[in-house]
Order: sequence, then C-alpha cells, then structure tokens
Amino acid sequence: MPVTRLTLLIERLPVLIDCADPEVRYAALEWVLARGAATTVQTANPDALRCRLFGLDTGAELPVGALTWLADRGHEAEAVHHEYVLRVEPVTLKADLTRVIMTGHGMDHLAERAQREIADSVKAVLRQEGLVLQADPSQHWTVTLADHPGFEFPTLHQALGADIADVMPGQPEARNWRRLANEIQMALHATEANNRLREHGLPEINSVWFWGGGRLPAPVDSSHYRTVFANQPVSRGLAILQGNEVHPLDALKTLGSTAEDQKILVDWLPEKTTPAEELGRLEQLIDSLLPQVRAGKTELNLVGGDGRGWTVNRLSGWQFWKRLLPLAEFRQQMKDPQLDD
Repeated sequence: MPVTRLTLLIERLPVLIDCADPEVRYAALEWVLARGAATTVQTANPDALRCRLFGLDTGAELPVGALTWLADRGHEAEAVHHEYVLRVEPVTLKADLTRVIMTGHGMDHLAERAQREIADSVKAVLRQEGLVLQADPSQHWTVTLADHPGFEFPTLHQALGADIADVMPGQPEARNWRRLANEIQMALHATEANNRLREHGLPEINSVWFWGGGRLPAPVDSSHYRTVFANQPVSRGLAILQGNEVHPLDALKTLGSTAEDQKILVDWLPEKTTPAEELGRLEQLIDSLLPQVRAGKTELNLVGGDGRGWTVNRLSGWQFWKRLLPLAEFRQQMKDPQLDD
C-alpha cells in the first residue's frame, strides 16, 4: 500500500506544551506524543532545522536573507543566486537600569500607515550608506551587499530575550554596522509612528536587527519533499530552491487530496495567536490526519522547533500500554534525556 510521509514542523511546540492548561485535554496530540517513536534532529535553531529537514548543509552560514528574498520574489529567483542578502528585522528594545533587552520583533500589529513611516525612516538612513532596503508591503526587509561583511551576524533567535550588549557583534569589521544601528535607533525615535505608540503606552519599533546574511546554497540532488505547505519564508524559500510544489498554510484543506506515496512538509506557523488558540487549531489538524495514520496510508512525523520529534504509523495504534498524558504532565518527559536516544 502506498504510504504518504508527512512531516509536521511545529516551531513553537515546546512553548505550547509549557503553556497548556492542565484542565484541557488534547486527545490527538497526546496520542502522537504517547505512541510515537522518539526522534531527534540536532539543530542550533528552527531555521537551521528547516535546512536540515530539506537535506541542506549550509555550514556555519545560515542564508536566511537569501532564502527569504527567494520566498518573497520567487519569480525573480535568478537575480539572487549569487548575491549576499541580509535580513533587516524591525525590533523592539526595552531598557532597564543595566541592560537593553530585545522583547519583540515584526510590525504585524501596526497599522499600514505606521509600518510605512517606520520603513521610510530606516530606508533613509541606509540610503546614506549606499544600501537599498527592500521593504515592499507584505514582504520581509532585506538588503543586498556587494560582498561578505567579514563576520557573521548573530541570529534573531540568539538576540530575542537577550541583552543586546551580549549578542551585538564585536569584531572590528562590525564597527560600522553598530554605528548604523545606533543611527537607525535615533531616526526611529523621532518618527510620528513611535510618538503615537509612546503616547498610548505601547511598545515601539525602535531598532533593527541585521541577521541571516548569506548566499543561496546549491539545491541537493534529490528533493526531500514533493509538496510544502508553509507561510514561513525560510521553508518557502527552500521549497522554491528545490523545485517543490508550494502552498500557503490556508490551503491545508487540500491536504487530503494530494497524491499518495509522496513526502509532504507542513511548516505550522500560524498568524499570531494565543497558545490556547494555537493548540486548539493544531489539535484539529492532527485529529484530521490520524484516520489516515491508523489506516496505514500516512506516516506522520511531528517535529518541534528544538529538533525533538515523534513518528507515528499504523503500528503505533497497537501500543496500548503507552498511557496518554495531559500535556501539563507530558512536559516533564520533554526534559527526559531518554528522549534523545
């Protein structure tokens, strides 16, 4: 019987399990976690994990910028294949007596007018340095450099929640970039958009984080997937690079009509929502897949953003001795070193 191998990547899975209400049960997700065979993919961060899942070894350099550029402008793919592309992330910094912490990133919560004001302010500063910020509506911010800057930018994952002084690149080659970030902070402080946010006591978009620099890697000889459902730009860029069929997440309703005996990736990263809402939607998705798993038509590999995973197939249903646990109890097993076996 043809078997579809479906990988469901849940970047926030460890966070969702930690936030689960002890009084709420998630039967489908609990079944996968209890009956699934534990797997581990060694990874430094979720974007490195995405590259590993696609079979790509990018080395120390993780070309998030180039893959994002490709995801946003797939029809212009050839234009970026040899360019060094850098992500420019609008972020929120919060200072206390001794530290400056990155507390958030992105501008989805802002009105279009505010987003445009902030983008124009950053564009003006970069323009003085001879850099062109690609910040079209609905696309991620990137800049293209003439050459490698001579050092590696820390990832956004490393900077979030950290003291900026601890993660800001300290190499001599980075001195100009530190100055540039300071100038952007001063420009953003003066924008009307941030003035309005301050007046209402809301977090400002008061800086940017440069990260994810690199060039597109060469495709692997054979693609790990045939179909990819994703909104996440790195997964979409990797899928385009590999020549996969790519769909947005809202097309998941067509998942049941995809051809049998193929490999599918679903990169589950929904729009910003509460953990309870996201768990509820995730439970519905997994519940819709389990009949195919129990019938032997689908093998489901559930993977968290930390690389820990659980694989279930038709035989998993016979493991009756594995008791289903509420997520609040299962979180202790997430720390069990035996899961790494």
